[in-house]
Parts: sequence; C-alpha cells; structure tokens
Amino acid sequence: MKHTLHQVLPSGMGAGIKIKFYFRTGIFSVLLLTSTLAFAQEPVQNQPAAPKDYTIRGTAVLDEDNTPLVGVNIYLKGTSIGTYSDSNGRFEFPRKLKEGDVLIFSFVGLAKQEIVVSANLPQNLEIRMLEDFHNVTGSLWVDQPRNKTAAERKRKPVE
Repeated sequence: MKHTLHQVLPSGMGAGIKIKFYFRTGIFSVLLLTSTLAFAQEPVQNQPAAPKDYTIRGTAVLDEDNTPLVGVNIYLKGTSIGTYSDSNGRFEFPRKLKEGDVLIFSFVGLAKQEIVVSANLPQNLEIRMLEDFHNVTGSLWVDQPRNKTAAERKRKPVE
C-alpha cells in the first residue's frame, strides 16, 4: 500500500516540509548556477596592445656633401631580408618591421650603421654614412715561379 506524504504526516505538517524542500532545492540550484558562471569567466587582464608594424623608408647620403648614395645595402639584422638604395639614394624596406628590429646600413668604404626601429623614428629617415678609415699595414711576400714539371717541358706551343 502506497502512502503519500500528506497521509503519513500529521495534518498541516506535510505542506510545510514540501515548501521547505522546494525552497532549499531552488536556492541550491541558483547558487550552483551562479558559482558555475562565476568560475567560467576568465579574469580580465590588462592585455598589451598588439605590436605596431612600421614601414621604413628614407634616403642614404654621404655625410660631407649630402650626395645621395646609390646601392647602400639595407638589411634586417640576423636575416637575409633586405634592399638597397636607388639612384637617388632612396629606399623602402620590403616588409613591415616591429619595434626593436635592427636595420643595418652598409656600403663599401663607409662605416656600417645600425638603426633600431622604435615609435619615435621619423617617417622618412635620412641616414648619413661616414667614411671608415682603416690602416692597412703589413708586408707582401712574392714567391718565385715554380719549376716546370717534365710534362710541362715536353709540351710545345701551338703555332
């Protein structure tokens, strides 16, 4: 024989327990749902801004007389990516660069220059190349011609 909750409990008592049960279950469900949502959220952090890309262009000139230099090599340090200056000394690096990248400017007989890419670089660079003086000292030793081998002596010139 089956009995309901109202039949077993004295009158008026079953309804109170039933309400308490639903109330507690409801509160528990709401707490469980809000705690789950709270833990599902990732904390907001100050994320750094995406690094800015820079297009580097400018002119390479000889320092003493502001003559544009043709063929100055411009490359990204540690790579083989680069370009060179045109007939007017102008250049534009072939790819976007990030802050901290280092460009190297080189030309035969002139000192290499390194430029670090930063936010405060002007839009059009003017790279002044300076002469690079090196003292070359030493001696030159000239060896005497070697003796001909037997095979070389037997050869006759073609007439």
